[in-house]
Amino acid sequence: MHQLNFYIFLHLALLYLIPTSNASVHPLSLGEAINWTAANVDTNNGWFYNAPAGCQLPASNWTKLKYPDGSSYTGSKRPIVLLFDQKDSSILATHVVQYLLQSMGYNVQVVTRLKYILGPEFSLVDLELEIWQNDFQDMNQITRDGSIVNIGNTGYNGNFGLYVPSYMLDDNPDISLDFWRFLSKASEMEETGLPKAGSGPYSLVNGVPVCDKMAGVCKNGSYVPAQCKTKGSQCFELWHYDTTFAPSMYQRIVDGLNLSLVINFLGAEQAPKIIQSAIDKRKPVLFFNWTPSSFVASNDLSRVMFPLTNSKQYNTFRKNKTIPLTSDPAATQIRKLASAQFMADFPELNSFVSQIRISDENMNAMLKSKVVNKWGNAEAACDWINNTMSEWKDWMPKVPKSAAVCPIGKGRYLTGITYSCITCPTGSYNWKVNNTAECLPCPNGFDCLGGSQVNVLQGQWMPNDSLVPTSYICPSHEACCIEESCPPLTCQHKFTGLLCTECKAENEYIWGNECHKCSSYGGASFYVLILVAFFCSFLVLLLPYEEAPTVELLFFYFQVARYIFETQVNGILSVPGISTFLSIAALNVDGFVTDCPLPVTGVNKLLFRFFLPLLMLFYIVSLYYFLRILQARFSSVGQAIVRWTPYWLKGDSVSLICFRAVIITMTFIIMPLVDSSLLLLQCQTIEGKNVLTQAPQIECFSAQHVGAAAFAIIIISIMMVGLPLGLAYLLYRLWKGDMIKFEHSGLSPLQKLFQCLYIIFKPELFFMMPVTILEKGLVSVLFTLMSRYTGRVQMNVYVMVLSLLCATRIYIQPFSNHLEAYLNREIALGILAMIGLRQYTDQYGVSTLTLLEIGLVIFLPPFLHIIRWTQGNYHKHKEVIHEVVSKRSRNGSRSGGSSSFSGVKSLEVSTQSVAASATGTAITSRSLIAHGAKGSIEKLSCHSRSNTVRSMTLSRKTTVEDKSRKPDEQIPLNITPAP
Repeated sequence: MHQLNFYIFLHLALLYLIPTSNASVHPLSLGEAINWTAANVDTNNGWFYNAPAGCQLPASNWTKLKYPDGSSYTGSKRPIVLLFDQKDSSILATHVVQYLLQSMGYNVQVVTRLKYILGPEFSLVDLELEIWQNDFQDMNQITRDGSIVNIGNTGYNGNFGLYVPSYMLDDNPDISLDFWRFLSKASEMEETGLPKAGSGPYSLVNGVPVCDKMAGVCKNGSYVPAQCKTKGSQCFELWHYDTTFAPSMYQRIVDGLNLSLVINFLGAEQAPKIIQSAIDKRKPVLFFNWTPSSFVASNDLSRVMFPLTNSKQYNTFRKNKTIPLTSDPAATQIRKLASAQFMADFPELNSFVSQIRISDENMNAMLKSKVVNKWGNAEAACDWINNTMSEWKDWMPKVPKSAAVCPIGKGRYLTGITYSCITCPTGSYNWKVNNTAECLPCPNGFDCLGGSQVNVLQGQWMPNDSLVPTSYICPSHEACCIEESCPPLTCQHKFTGLLCTECKAENEYIWGNECHKCSSYGGASFYVLILVAFFCSFLVLLLPYEEAPTVELLFFYFQVARYIFETQVNGILSVPGISTFLSIAALNVDGFVTDCPLPVTGVNKLLFRFFLPLLMLFYIVSLYYFLRILQARFSSVGQAIVRWTPYWLKGDSVSLICFRAVIITMTFIIMPLVDSSLLLLQCQTIEGKNVLTQAPQIECFSAQHVGAAAFAIIIISIMMVGLPLGLAYLLYRLWKGDMIKFEHSGLSPLQKLFQCLYIIFKPELFFMMPVTILEKGLVSVLFTLMSRYTGRVQMNVYVMVLSLLCATRIYIQPFSNHLEAYLNREIALGILAMIGLRQYTDQYGVSTLTLLEIGLVIFLPPFLHIIRWTQGNYHKHKEVIHEVVSKRSRNGSRSGGSSSFSGVKSLEVSTQSVAASATGTAITSRSLIAHGAKGSIEKLSCHSRSNTVRSMTLSRKTTVEDKSRKPDEQIPLNITPAP
């Protein structure tokens, strides 16, 4: 257990060591030796892969910028490192940018990667112009920490596909060769002359097959699906490059659509030569390729069309490469990535790299010219630059002139000997009209896209006319920004107003994060709520008081769980079932209704949060008076009630039962009541007005608010001051008067009534009831007040406060029952684990796995408690259970009346046994408590549970009525009052 505690605290500590910035100096600026290989970079043995010099471009005025010593501004800067991948389109785009940068006077070094992975190279590489997003599923994760910047699309898109030469369509006009269904018809493929399976070329790489021994992917250079392994099957060849191109994708398409194809892998170098040779000879051939590529651009090909892309299916496929596919691959957006170091070192080029856009048409033109003219990539890139100036001239940043002030969206930077207005790069902004400084860094909690565009993050809202970026946390995350970032004033389509707290449509009200039309008489959920509250209140009356600590602990745990994740966007509370469950535990009507209970908004809606907790108290008090009246005036009805009263309540007075129910209810409604009160008092300044955070249409302490604010102050005073102090004073008076008794005989009615305030605790900790109530109030205050702050500030405070709180729950066990001691410790560990998971998901994002982990943490303590409770009760009553089962088994063979008589007799005997067992347990438990037994986990096992209160109830016998009591007050439920 101590190791687990240490692990949790260590985990929380490590989260604070996660770096939040990567500010550094590029190694090329230091002139030191560089280990390129460690960064997964190939430099061609230090010669680099630059396009050769000689491309004549128009002179750029950037080369005329000089430092005071006469040195070139652009030429004096460190080299810019560009990286390309082994695709012609990537090389062409890189060479285009290389030539343009060199025309401005910059030094450029071109490299490629060693392994096809993303991330490590950016410690040295400045810019990559072709990133296939589907190839790197962790791209969003890699760019999250800010060291790598996503600077948008390159312009052209990438896509995989199956192709046939167009002459095959001309030769087979009756067969739809450009539609996938012909691939499942062996007769049509045979008619076209496609090579049969096993008849195509067999490629070796270094003497071995291109691929082998890859289950479900490739064996001995090919993939043979199940349908081509059956006797008599007829399949044909699909020529592919190797398994690194569109990995497993077409294997799964062949499986999913039951195509009569065997995939023949020819190798990345051999495949284009073999396929081109077949095309040159006008042979029928079906092959894999992609766009943009020089092969597709230079040949007359037709792409085979498959069913429309199923995005959900491909999202699942990315996680599990074995599921069948039945649709066309989606086009891949080609992205550009830059290092944050590059954006900082070359602010004048930020707009340049952001504006680079090469269309599909332009890329295909370069690819085709390369093949047609038999050029290299460098020649094709140079030709395109010289013949399409209109396409790229707007990319080039204007040469800065010395500027006195800069407009909105630009910063004033010293470039050479002049000050220039340069568009604010990503991660900075400027909102000043006459700006004389550099762009300001993006504040925490915002997403600055460059220029003057500042967005808020998920779950937040921002006004449009503030002088500095100001964001507010929305009362309902689903109503505000639900994307990664959003412009000012963003609300979802049904919502509007400050903090998106109003519905756009008239006569609609926000309930359950949705807009609903409301009836003036209230919705169905309002009336259901009234009935369910009565049912729950009645159950509390019937609850054995020995289980009160379990109810208190579980409500506390689930309410804290909701607090921890309440402010997290797309967190565990976005899961409908769990969100509803935790809202019910928190008695938050707005969190679990599915329609409009009442047509109320603003202050009235905040006051409605008190309805459910106070309604339950009202029901219990009403039931108390109702039962008293029945006892006093309707003895026959009272006798009927006694017959149906659970055995653990028989012998208890109505006052005792209802007083215990009030105490139990208070333990789990205090946090909702304090929370609701604080929300009525929580104000903030929005657009110059001091308004309620939860209802920003209402000014704080205005005529609409002042009455509700006074009510909230009264509730807080009662719950946080009056109730704990009252209980503490009462317990103190009982202690001073030597009336704290853990025995059951010889107690006065007053002692019996107040015994429920301390009987669940150890004798030396009899005062814990007001302490636990005050603890819950303080926890509610903590979470409610911290809700307005950012996630990191919240977590810092939560870790400090809740670590102390949980440490006391782990190492100090106030409960006399060892089962509650176990549960108390486990919920403390669960709270610490939830804090750790909240920090982790804030840093790395929410995933399906982390949602499962959070759900497990939430429900594991109650699950373990149920197991231990069942096990403990079984061991305690094992002999009685076995006796009843064996007697019923023996009597089962008897017939008619004899069987009925035996059953009754068996029931009487078993009942007596239960009473005897309970009495024995009661004596043992009372002795343990009277002699100061700790009830600790170490001393008590599930075989000898110190179940004090239940034993007390079972062993209680009817005593002679105390003359000092009032006649109707002293009558227990199993005694009929005298007429």
